[in-house]
Amino acid sequence: MSVMQTMSDTISIHTVRDPAAGALVEIDAGNRLDVRFSGTGLVSRWEVVDRPCNLVPLAVGRTSFSFLAFRSDVPVQELVLRRTGGVRTGETRVVRVVTHP
Repeated sequence: MSVMQTMSDTISIHTVRDPAAGALVEIDAGNRLDVRFSGTGLVSRWEVVDRPCNLVPLAVGRTSFSFLAFRSDVPVQELVLRRTGGVRTGETRVVRVVTHP
């Protein structure tokens, strides 16, 4: 007896570029959230200050982040990112994340 399994589900990628402070992002559980910043120069970079526990980091770079989203019972959670180095050091962006089951 042989068992063949086919995968019809795929992971969707939801990309947010240069999110405004307080931006609201809605994503389905099981999908990927990419947050990207442009024009940060050679000296500055972005870092994750606080993230919801249902966003698991997949990749972290100087100006980009990838997370796998899981279901959450909390309706809206906050992903907090801060710029370090460069002229705008200390700039903070809070991205509100809603994860649908």
